[in-house]
Amino acid sequence: MRSRLCTTLVLMVLVPLADAHRDVASQQITVSATDLLDYYEAGEFDAVQDALRRAAKGDLGIVLDALKRDGRTWIDADGPQWRPRRRLMAATLALETAHASLDRGWLASRALIEWGASELAKAPPTVEERTWHQAALALCEGALDTISIEAQLKRMERRVPGEPRILLGRAFLEEIREWGKKIVLVINKADILETPDDLATVEQFVRRSALTLLGVEPMVFAVSARAAFRAKTAAGPSTC
Repeated sequence: MRSRLCTTLVLMVLVPLADAHRDVASQQITVSATDLLDYYEAGEFDAVQDALRRAAKGDLGIVLDALKRDGRTWIDADGPQWRPRRRLMAATLALETAHASLDRGWLASRALIEWGASELAKAPPTVEERTWHQAALALCEGALDTISIEAQLKRMERRVPGEPRILLGRAFLEEIREWGKKIVLVINKADILETPDDLATVEQFVRRSALTLLGVEPMVFAVSARAAFRAKTAAGPSTC
């Protein structure tokens, strides 16, 4: 029965369109979030990942729409006893979907993260939720979206106020401030940013965050080993 459910789900979500000339309206793929979540709860993680990778080639927004439509029903289906576990699982599936869409459609990924966070916020924090927030922050950092990073850090401070990733970083910077030394911050791997505007946005975020924590705006430098190598090779061999 489980095998048949898995096969049916994969076909329902991902069936390739054999006829390239088929009417656009008939190409809409419908997703049942309750089936997706049952599939996820059963531990069929490899199949879920494969489904999301294929769906990411299209529009993963359909998964978000399905979660908004059916997720609450699934979370509540087995009663109050199982509601916390199911809420966390639904939020985690949203993260999995966000990760699958990270390189192709960050706006959809961000919306999925926000949906998961909003569901978790409906109940008191749990120990397991800490890991969820760490993963969400890693996705925001991977997308280099400074607005989303700030929003996720604020969520973490509210939900998991003892999170070492926040506290240790803040304590280190505050200790530096007490030294009274000049502070220079370096942004590494700047070459992964696609445009000068992207780099300027990240630099502004770093300056603003440091100003909030330290009360001063430090010097910020962006470095790139790839750019340095290109400059070196473009200059030609040394004559020294």
